Amino acid sequence: MKSINNGLVFLFTAAVLSLVLLTSCSRNAQEKTGAATEWKIPFLIFLSGPIAGDAAQHKWLVTQVADEINSSGGIAGKPVRVEFYDTAMDPPKAATCMAQIIDAKALCLLGPMNGDECKAAMPLAFREGVYAFSGTATDDILNQFKPWIINTSGTIAEEKEHAMPMWIKQVPDITSIAGIIEPTYTFITSTWEAHKAKIEEMGLKTYNTIEAPSGMLDYSSIAVRAINTGANGFYVACSEDNAAKVVKELITRGVAPEHIWLWANSMGPVFLKQSQGYNEGLYTGT
Repeated sequence: MKSINNGLVFLFTAAVLSLVLLTSCSRNAQEKTGAATEWKIPFLIFLSGPIAGDAAQHKWLVTQVADEINSSGGIAGKPVRVEFYDTAMDPPKAATCMAQIIDAKALCLLGPMNGDECKAAMPLAFREGVYAFSGTATDDILNQFKPWIINTSGTIAEEKEHAMPMWIKQVPDITSIAGIIEPTYTFITSTWEAHKAKIEEMGLKTYNTIEAPSGMLDYSSIAVRAINTGANGFYVACSEDNAAKVVKELITRGVAPEHIWLWANSMGPVFLKQSQGYNEGLYTGT
């Protein structure tokens, strides 16, 4: 699988920014509560659920960052500890986790990591004045909750300027693209719509979005519908399990793997296991 991957680098930046912020902000807190023995950084993220594979990458990187900081003496001589709060891609649970983070007197946090969870959890952070470093906050969320939320990986509008042009540059024989979307999470649809607009701006043809509903046992009909549009490029954005089924159906019917763009959150351990033998040559990116 060929990856155009900047998301983890941006998350690294988020971790560093959070740690620096915590250090600077904690001076006043220490006067009230006594000196801290370690720096605790909460991370609000979907460690379980349909796209948990994407979260696993973020967890690994943040753990690496903390380990490297601690091996170098920590921050102000104190170790860093990341505390993970599993939202399970469930907005009400994300709000509950945010309440727990606020009750723990956190000064900042990493996450939330998708738009629906931001909408559910950020009102609490906004009310309490807690900084959140999110990798997926959209423009409307940034405007609604500023200055308490910071998007560490750029907006969808910024992302769209690079993702599709880089793919088409690598595979220039793609002339038209069909989007196969699982209509479960708003940020899947909003990201595809932004990329679709960029594709059209580049002069390539797009087709009406083909929905791939959750829970289908057989996705062959979805693949056939996509191929029958006449497209020779396919943008697949589904949960890991469903993405694997769609990709296998496309390739079985003769679609070249490099003509498939896989939404980054679709790619994780479940996808890789279930698409084994069919995932070499796919493109993905964050």
